[in-house]
Order: sequence, then structure tokens, then C-alpha cells
Amino acid sequence: MISTLTAGAITPPYPTIPIAVGETARLEPGSLNVECRCGNSERFHAADRSGRLVSEKPGPAPDGLAEMPETCLAVCADCGRVYDDALTDLTLAGLAAVGSPVLARINTASTEWRRALALAIQAAHAGDTSRCPRCGSAESFPVLISLRDEPTFVTRCAFCGSTRPFASQPPQEALMPATSLRFNVPVTYGDGRVYIAHTVSDIRWNGYLCPAFTRDVADQIAADLAQDEADAPDEFRILVRWNGELQAYLLQSAEYESAGDPPEIVRGRDSEGTTVYGIGSGSWTWSAVELGPAPAAS
Repeated sequence: MISTLTAGAITPPYPTIPIAVGETARLEPGSLNVECRCGNSERFHAADRSGRLVSEKPGPAPDGLAEMPETCLAVCADCGRVYDDALTDLTLAGLAAVGSPVLARINTASTEWRRALALAIQAAHAGDTSRCPRCGSAESFPVLISLRDEPTFVTRCAFCGSTRPFASQPPQEALMPATSLRFNVPVTYGDGRVYIAHTVSDIRWNGYLCPAFTRDVADQIAADLAQDEADAPDEFRILVRWNGELQAYLLQSAEYESAGDPPEIVRGRDSEGTTVYGIGSGSWTWSAVELGPAPAAS
């Protein structure tokens, strides 16, 4: 039988904030996490039964961290309230009533907590440059910080908002199996020009095709746009430019660029050994073109 803790039963090794008597979080049957009183139900840090942060990697824990126990405590990443995962397990099994008492509340602004959290993140994600070095989140996005000459980017963490130097990414793998692709499809987005899409997926955007092009064809699309729209009003002019630092195309209207909004970034992805780019895939009105037979030789 799993033993559970009650409110006030632990004293974490970090500064704490007083909790109200009877503080309880909602725990719906079948949920993997509690819904913390602050509203968070997704972001929690694992701690041992005393409230010390644990090392999530196998083997001995670094100094300052605990080894992973059989059943953890869950520390809310937003407000520091501590809950018992054993109670969550019992609720999932239908053996406990909903509701999880707040065991303690760690002061997440304290130096001791921040130091331990940084150590836990470093231990869990050592060598993983795709994660935020501050909070460990894998969710991030490029942010445009300069429009002079070539656009300049940094990477911003979607969770804590911290920034770090931008690192370009290798071509992404194809998002769908080869059986869902058509190859060498003539397409147009309505200006009369026809381009050969290296691949077109079965996915549709508002009924329109989602093609991907080789670098040569993508460059031709960019050149044609630059020629056609040089004198167009800013609210209608679309910019498609290759960025060497990102190794990607940037798509944006001139109006939004002048306002400082970041462009859409179209990275290459692998399609059976060929790197392709989804220019306007999911935002332009691409459609297939039926090419007539070639004229007979005279």
C-alpha cells in the first residue's frame, strides 16, 4: 500500500512560504497531475519525499540533489506548492477521493531554490542545447531583434522568456510518410506562373495544396515575387528571402516587417534525400495545374 503525506508533513530544504490551513488542489479522476491552486496543471518539478529536488538521470545524484525515489513529490513550477504524487497514483487507480493537500510551499524566488533548480536542469539535460539552460523547457522560438542588413535572431524560451544565442537547425525530417506524397507536381498560387513542386502532401490547408520545393525552385519563387511586387503597396507586398544564418527562407509582408513583427521561418526538411522548403505551404492558395501536351515539332 502506498503511504501518502498530509499537509504540513514535510519541511523542504529550501526557504518556504506559509500556506493556509486546509489548502487543497483539485485532482480529477484519471488526471496525471493535480490542478494547482495557481492554475498550473502541466509544469512540475520532481522531488523526493523530503521535498529535495531529484536528479532525473540514472545513477548517483550530484551533490545537492536527491536520487529518484519510487514515488515523488511534485513541486509546482509556477508557485512552489508541493503535492504528493502517491495520492495522484491512488486517484488514478480509483482508490482515493479527489483533492490533493498542499504539503508545503517553496519560495521559488529564493537563491537556494534557484541554485538547486539550475543544478537539476543541468543534470537532466547536460549537452542538450535544444533546451533552455535556465528552466529546461524544450519549447522555444526565434525572435527577430534587428532588421539592419541581414535579419538577426535570438532564441527565446516559450516558458520562462529568457533568451540565448540563436542556433540554426539541420533540415527537418519529412512530416509524413512517402506514401502520402506526390512528386513533381505543377502548381500555381494564382498569379499565372507555374512551379514544379518536388512534393505535395495529402494534407490540405483550407482546401489548398501544401507543396514543398527544391532550393532552385524556391529561389525562383522569391525572385519572381521580388520582381512582381517591387512597386506594390506595403500592405500587399510579400517578401520571400533566403537567410544564410538561419539556412531558411523568411516569409513576411513588408507592412508587418516594418512594424518589427518576426517573419515566418521556412526551414528545409528532408524528402527522400532532397532538401525541400514549404514556401507558402499552409498560407498561400496553391493549386495543381494540368499541363497540356507539348506542341508537336514542326
